[in-house]
Amino acid sequence: VLEMIGDIPDAEMKPPENVVFVCKLNPITQDEDLDIIFGRFGPCTSEIIRDRKTGDSLNYAFIEFETQEAAEMAYEKMNNVIIDDRRIKVDFSQSFAKQWKTLKLQQREKVLDKRQERGQDLINQGGVKTEGAQVVG
Repeated sequence: VLEMIGDIPDAEMKPPENVVFVCKLNPITQDEDLDIIFGRFGPCTSEIIRDRKTGDSLNYAFIEFETQEAAEMAYEKMNNVIIDDRRIKVDFSQSFAKQWKTLKLQQREKVLDKRQERGQDLINQGGVKTEGAQVVG
């Protein structure tokens, strides 16, 4: 059903196993704070999700670890821990955002490649005057 309505590109797709979702964060908590706190489980990159207009924290984040084992350890040890006077919740991410971004970029590159090929074919067939003309993707 999710594939049919466009929520995921492929029914066999699975969320990343090395990313945890952290919610109920204090608005004062920063990405760097989470990098330090969760970094004890292994190298990681955190991203606090922010309001697009104001830049204010939406009080949740995604933390990507290099390994699945590090993510599992962070989940086990950090769920219900207090950070900046807030009891946080940690779970495994169910987001496909990164996969969607990659898929959309690949699709866009294919479209641009096809346009460039068509433009080059027209030039080669003499259908376009090449004097001052340039094929742009």
